Amino acid sequence: MAASSRKEAFEALARAVKDKNEVRILFVCGANICRSPYAEMRFEQMISEKPLPKKIIVSSGGFMQSPQLHEFTRRALLEGGLPASKIDRFTPRSMRKHKDELESADFIFSPTREVIEALLPRKYHHKAFLLSVARGIDDEIADPFLIPEYGQYKPFLDRIDACLAEIIQALRKAWAA
Repeated sequence: MAASSRKEAFEALARAVKDKNEVRILFVCGANICRSPYAEMRFEQMISEKPLPKKIIVSSGGFMQSPQLHEFTRRALLEGGLPASKIDRFTPRSMRKHKDELESADFIFSPTREVIEALLPRKYHHKAFLLSVARGIDDEIADPFLIPEYGQYKPFLDRIDACLAEIIQALRKAWAA
């Protein structure tokens, strides 16, 4: 499906949940140790600084089992002002064990089309979007897991920040009317 039609589907879904008291947002990636936990914690931080007009429940998960948060993701979250105590409470979660979250999510965001198309069960595709959806473009954010230097890893997370800000702006717009 074209990026512009996915953006329209995202905007329509945002309007459709406008009257809900709470909205559930789920970020998913391969292993829930790099991109999706970063998106979860940064999204929570962004909306705590400037709240959305409804209660938002944010979570993340992956489709492969992993033991711990990637050290560069942890470092970036610390640099972004998140407390170590919050970051250190994070445990990677497998969507295979937490299928209920897929069901209850109003929105599912992923950094890549591959996660949506190959790992996410088809019955959730209608509410699954690339992180770049608010831009109306297909801008995938590859997995930085194997990047050996923080200076090369961090730009992947910076792109996530930009996408999150655009998602928040689009939700504000949809819920303001």
